[in-house]
Amino acid sequence: MSRSKFPNEVRGGALDYFALDELACAALREANARYWSSCAEKTRGMANRHADSATREHFMKAVEGYEALARGARGFRKCRSEQ
Repeated sequence: MSRSKFPNEVRGGALDYFALDELACAALREANARYWSSCAEKTRGMANRHADSATREHFMKAVEGYEALARGARGFRKCRSEQ
């Protein structure tokens, strides 16, 4: 969380823990989605370097799995405000 956002989460001198929790959940979801998307891109690059179609197909199945994990991370709704 950046310092510029922090004062918005302080109300009456006490931290609004629910707001901080929601920010943390949103940040974690986005970080996880970026991580899995990055894995998909790296694996796609490895697949493209192989001439053998069976090897490429093997890598592309892994890419599909990583992309599914990224979609799942973006769609995950477990924060208090989203339940």
